[in-house]
Amino acid sequence: MLQSLTKHSASTDRHESDELLLQILKQARRERRGAAATKRLVRCVWGASFDLLSGLLHESRILGEQFVGSEYDRARTSNDTVFYVLMHLHANACLIASEVVSLLELGHAGGAIARWRTLYEVNIYAAFILKHGAKTAERYIRHMHVKDSEDLPSVDAALKAAGAEGFSSAEREALAELNSQLLKRYGENFHGGFGWAKGACGKKGRLVFSDIASDVGLGVHEMFYRAASHLVHPTWKGILDNPGLPPDPSGEPLLAGPSDHGLWLPAELTTQSIYGATVSFLSCGPAGGRMKEIDRLANCVRLISDRLREVRDRSTAPGS
Repeated sequence: MLQSLTKHSASTDRHESDELLLQILKQARRERRGAAATKRLVRCVWGASFDLLSGLLHESRILGEQFVGSEYDRARTSNDTVFYVLMHLHANACLIASEVVSLLELGHAGGAIARWRTLYEVNIYAAFILKHGAKTAERYIRHMHVKDSEDLPSVDAALKAAGAEGFSSAEREALAELNSQLLKRYGENFHGGFGWAKGACGKKGRLVFSDIASDVGLGVHEMFYRAASHLVHPTWKGILDNPGLPPDPSGEPLLAGPSDHGLWLPAELTTQSIYGATVSFLSCGPAGGRMKEIDRLANCVRLISDRLREVRDRSTAPGS
């Protein structure tokens, strides 16, 4: 009797699980149809402009690959740390720009501008390291070990909580000794989030990101960077100021998925930032060899910016 009831209960549970699975799959299909509809609308309005942005990204990536192909052996032989760092920063910039384009095409303006925020940081870092040279590039690379030391306690606790072995005493001592050597070499101000930049930036006291941006004359987008920070963190301002929010006469705008609103700004900012990161990288080799490519990129940026503004103005005009 007990065995029969157990079998019946198991059969009932499986049936309910199958019903729930079918229901979830139906909801997933509805979700995909809604997302596809928004994507088609975005494509109809912004498709040609986003194609131009994708073309700029492709051009930036190709120029970077060609530059690596022509300069890598020279840079390795001469231990050119500026080239090495900017090579990686430029590749990272291309990756992030690709993510932004994908988010734009799907109708995620808030996500796109949040990712642009990181692209902007990459652009600023590249310009700062290009300006201040090999010592700053070296500090930037070595600063990773400061971050390792800061992260060690939380990583160790997470490993132990998961049942894995934490860091050994030997590993802890080795990292502590490395950090001690770094502080002797670079000074006590090497600690902190921007300790790597402290030796080059003339400001006294604690550095913040805006100091680095101002040092290279690229603080023009500071207001957009601050606004994007609210989208990265769940502040009330970030929730209510999401650029993807459509107008709502009821006064309670809600955004729980993609929309066709607010796409111009992250597209324009990404255009400027991927251009800046590419120019910094192409400028770190022998002088005069890449001016033709840089001028061509600048013309592309002007064309894309003009086209984006045309679409923005047309799509926001009364009666559109």
